[in-house]
Amino acid sequence: MFTENDRRELARLLQKRRRNADTGTRRSMLRWAKSDRGKRARAKYMANGGRAKLAAGRAPGTRSYTKIHSDNAASGLRALRHRQKWLVAEDSQLLKLCEGGKTAREISVILSRSFRAIERRREKLKKSCVASASPRVGAMSACECAVSDGGFLARLV
Repeated sequence: MFTENDRRELARLLQKRRRNADTGTRRSMLRWAKSDRGKRARAKYMANGGRAKLAAGRAPGTRSYTKIHSDNAASGLRALRHRQKWLVAEDSQLLKLCEGGKTAREISVILSRSFRAIERRREKLKKSCVASASPRVGAMSACECAVSDGGFLARLV
């Protein structure tokens, strides 16, 4: 086991290594910026409007602003149940909605979860259902399997 002093020394050495690596990158960037090629690139950037033009392209009302914010809303970055444990009722509702033909985006709105959380949970439930299904289950759907095997859903939470 490491002592507290060993941990401090290791952290100091890692920090020093990161700083040295970063300094090399920074130096090469500064060298490029001072070169003729870097000066020409900067002049072209400033002639085209520079940072103000980029900011104007992302201002409210523009196409890129709308796309960025609609993607954020659709992906559920502000989901109400973000990082909260999945409930058994949510799992069964998710599977029923999947079998009903709903897309992950539609389900994310219904369950107040992010789009990615819906996709991940659906895959996890399908894998666990296939693994827990016995030969006698037969042609049960994923939803029936999850609802019939209460312990299966309880183990996932």
